[in-house]
Order: sequence, then structure tokens, then C-alpha cells
Amino acid sequence: RRQMQEELKAIQRRVGTTFVHVTHDQEEAMAIADTLVVLNDGRIEDMGEPERIYLRPASCFTATFMGDNNLLEGRVADCAAGTLVIDTPCARLRLPGEAATGKAVTLSLRPEHLHTADSGGLLPLGEAVVEEVSFFGTHHACTVRTRAGQAMKVSVPQKVRPAAGERLSLWIDAADVVVLMR
Repeated sequence: RRQMQEELKAIQRRVGTTFVHVTHDQEEAMAIADTLVVLNDGRIEDMGEPERIYLRPASCFTATFMGDNNLLEGRVADCAAGTLVIDTPCARLRLPGEAATGKAVTLSLRPEHLHTADSGGLLPLGEAVVEEVSFFGTHHACTVRTRAGQAMKVSVPQKVRPAAGERLSLWIDAADVVVLMR
């Protein structure tokens, strides 16, 4: 499969023409495309470079369609000088951005952006209990439940060996949080 992806990219470079490649495999799309178009019910939901689509999705649909994602509901408690204060069931977060006070928002948090320790400058999301753990070689994929009852997916480094029932503190870098307006 990877060999075929590389071959398609090589043919496209050699021929020098635009290709339209239709796939439901998000990893394949990101590996091959210069520009991704995400369709939802026949309409363009999002369009751009693969890295932007994955890391800074324009909508909740794109955020969840392009791989594992945690969507956390919130409300803007305050906005001043380019900083949003957002109340969520897990924590109050200070994030860069602009929005009207009282506005409902959804935060997109990729599992690989959640940390189980503060390495300095991270925002606390609170404590969670590990419900399931699967080992994927490069990481452990954990399903956790926060004190507020929110189920979340967390990618934990392979050297950390979480177990079901264990309590973890969750942290995130403000730069990794995507604020989606509703």
C-alpha cells in the first residue's frame, strides 16, 4: 500500500499534471495529497494542505473525520486582548483567539497532543481514570474518563505503561487546542 502511494506520487511528479484521487482512507489522503478536500453530504466541508486540515480543522466534522479526536464543549467566559477564557466541564482554559463572551464553542484536542505530565507551560485539564489500554507499538492508546464524565482518547508514550483503573493527570499545550465556533 505504501509502495503504491509512493508510486502514485512519483507518476504525478513525472507527468506534472493534477491528479484527483478519491479515497476514504484519511492516512492515504494525507500521504498523497498536496491539497485535501473533505466532503460532507456532497458539500465541501474543508479544503487545504493536509497538515492544516489535520492540525487545524475548520469544523467538528473535519476534526473527527480526519482521525481520532476529542471534542470538548465549552463556553467563552471572557475575551480580552486576544485571549479567550473558556469554561469546559474539565477545566477553565486560557487560549489565544477572539469570540464573544457567552459564545458556545467546541474544542478539538488530538489524542497525541494530550500529556500525562506537565513539561512546563501546559494547561491542566484535570484528572482522569484509565478505562482501556491498547498497545500500538509507537504508543499506548488509552480511553480515559474525566471527573466530569467526559470520555477521551489519549496517546501515551510507549515507555509509560498505564493500566485500567489508574488515575492520570491530563495536560495540553494551548497552541494544540483548536477552538471551533458553533
